[in-house]
Amino acid sequence: KCTPDHPLLTRHGYVSAISAKQVTFPLVQHHSEDKEAITARLFGYLLGDGWLSKGKPRQGGFSGKKSNGDLLKIKEDLNRLGLNSSNIFTRTTRSQIKDASGTIAVVEGESSSIHFSEKAFAFFSSLGGPVGDRTLQRIDVPRWILQGSEKVKTEFIGGLMGSDGQRISAAKNARGDFNPVRLSFNKDISLEKEAFTFAFQLKTLFNDLGIVISDIRRRPGNLRKDGIKTLKIVLTLAKNNQNIVRFLEKVGYRYCHDKEQQGLLWLEYLKAREHERYKRFGLKNKAWELAVKYGIGKTRVSRLLRVKEYEARNWLYKDYKPGVPKKFDSFDQWIKKRLTGNFIFETIVAVENAGVEDVYDITVEDTHNFVANGLISHNCH
Repeated sequence: KCTPDHPLLTRHGYVSAISAKQVTFPLVQHHSEDKEAITARLFGYLLGDGWLSKGKPRQGGFSGKKSNGDLLKIKEDLNRLGLNSSNIFTRTTRSQIKDASGTIAVVEGESSSIHFSEKAFAFFSSLGGPVGDRTLQRIDVPRWILQGSEKVKTEFIGGLMGSDGQRISAAKNARGDFNPVRLSFNKDISLEKEAFTFAFQLKTLFNDLGIVISDIRRRPGNLRKDGIKTLKIVLTLAKNNQNIVRFLEKVGYRYCHDKEQQGLLWLEYLKAREHERYKRFGLKNKAWELAVKYGIGKTRVSRLLRVKEYEARNWLYKDYKPGVPKKFDSFDQWIKKRLTGNFIFETIVAVENAGVEDVYDITVEDTHNFVANGLISHNCH
């Protein structure tokens, strides 16, 4: 909601809302700086790409993904909690991974990490953080998370998905479709029961946030250098648009820019597909009205509504549910038309009168713009 003359950012600069044809979504996200939220997301990431060590002195740290910017965000969050951390260390790595069948894969790349002090070790261990090798011990979701607020659960899952969650990606064989989104972890094969207990705790958290886990499955793990065999537990999010939109809109990913940005792009794309499906349901209802109220057949209905005749036939005689047309852009096509830098420019499809209310001016120093409900706006006048 805004006044008709409020400036919104478009491809052509700031335009009054009543005249704007587009709105702009920023892909750079700013997450809560509330200490409870920071603690929850750091703890979630710790269970995936962090560690606590009993050495002298006791310490711990976090590993990064592709961008050191992710570790910088972790350092900033640690600092907000009054916890110090080291500079970022980057080194070239080469490791051999042997799977359960004995096949060896060589993985080469760069690894980045930060270390934190004994004070931070004491902080995370007091919250229930696992000390030592996570794969070789039972891990439970702490009670303060299981019984925590929705914000705590959201940030914890976001941190865990940023570390161990699968990046959403386009399916190869179906236009506009995506691969299943999964979360996985490895565990000593002797701890299978404990691994499933942890997995079902995670499923409960997802469920509390309205996100459905459709499957929890055991898969073969690896054979470690110390001779210990592991298994992999995989949680799969129910693969439908509504469920994935809820996940991306409500939770998403933390501390992994690549996953987070891709998730935001897919969120806008899937919402656009849902909008198209909603419009198609409206056309089906009109088709029924024309057929029942006025006795019009499928051929004329298809002409009046500008849909294919077979679609009108399926709606009227077979009660098919409308789907998204095959001509709807693929993910890559849709994004290419809308993405510029870190901004998505999306078309406004409707403007409605919201009535009359008292309004107030706001001015933001230096930048003179702000984000309102995800849209970039200018200062008020």
